[in-house]
Amino acid sequence: KCRVAFERCESLGRAEWALVTPEKHGGRSGLVAVRHDASKGGEPWFSFQKRTYVRDGAGWSPLTSPFAGMPLSSYAAECGRGLESSEALRAARAKWGANEFIIPDPTFLELFEEHYLAPFFVFQVACCVLWSLDEYWLYSAFTLVMLLIFEATLCAQRFRSLEHLRGVRKPARLVFAARDGQWRACSSDDLVPGDVASFSVLSGPRRGHASEGLFAPCDAVV
Repeated sequence: KCRVAFERCESLGRAEWALVTPEKHGGRSGLVAVRHDASKGGEPWFSFQKRTYVRDGAGWSPLTSPFAGMPLSSYAAECGRGLESSEALRAARAKWGANEFIIPDPTFLELFEEHYLAPFFVFQVACCVLWSLDEYWLYSAFTLVMLLIFEATLCAQRFRSLEHLRGVRKPARLVFAARDGQWRACSSDDLVPGDVASFSVLSGPRRGHASEGLFAPCDAVV
């Protein structure tokens, strides 16, 4: 596909697509769009396997937090007051994006296609075709229909299991973040590196429920 639909370019500034080959046991290769906007420090970047990679000299490096590997005292020195301006907030949103990890859910037809393209199912269908060339065409047709019904039942079970997993996802919560010198309410999906957020724990029973705490899906230093 790359040889037919694309051509190799010597300059990275002209590149629009890139073929990414991960390390061994790191998944399949894929074509990704190369971005040239200024949101990642002016360097070209692309997204692959839910991670963002930025041009780093002669190679590519994952986009990591500027505080990674630094001592804890640096957090208080650099982020003690949070994001102090709207420009810093806009730049952080453009660089890091939303604080969410979305896994696309397959449809029933996609699951069914995965099942009927499995090697064992293809072998069973081939056997049914061979049987139909003899006097067993009625038995072959019945077997083929039963195979399709069985695969559809398995797909329905997988689809219900995926729906159950979607139901236990932690939704975004309302938190308070120090921005522009004030505590402002925002969604946990809007948190970015450099934010200082306020969390509280609600202890004791409330309306017949056991004690519960406030949670937000994010990586933070408490």
